[in-house]
Amino acid sequence: MPDLLQSKKVKTRKAHTCQGCGRRIEKGETVQADTLADGGEIYRLYHCDECQGYLQKHCNHCPDHSETCIGVHYPIGQIRECRKEREADAKG
Repeated sequence: MPDLLQSKKVKTRKAHTCQGCGRRIEKGETVQADTLADGGEIYRLYHCDECQGYLQKHCNHCPDHSETCIGVHYPIGQIRECRKEREADAKG
């Protein structure tokens, strides 16, 4: 599991991709930036406000939470996919 080194709101100086949904984050947007360390690697992930809210509300308490979910192997769009599954389960 990665170690969170820093978590803060930043105004982007260039375009990035939201790790949670894959949406393009434009230069000048204010988003959540998390700096993490795992296995000797240091990396930064960016989340739009919508994905950051979902992550805080659902991901840390999720029974499926694992390295592939939020760790170093966290694929772009994982939160988007998780939201779809959660909504489908809720509909029955």
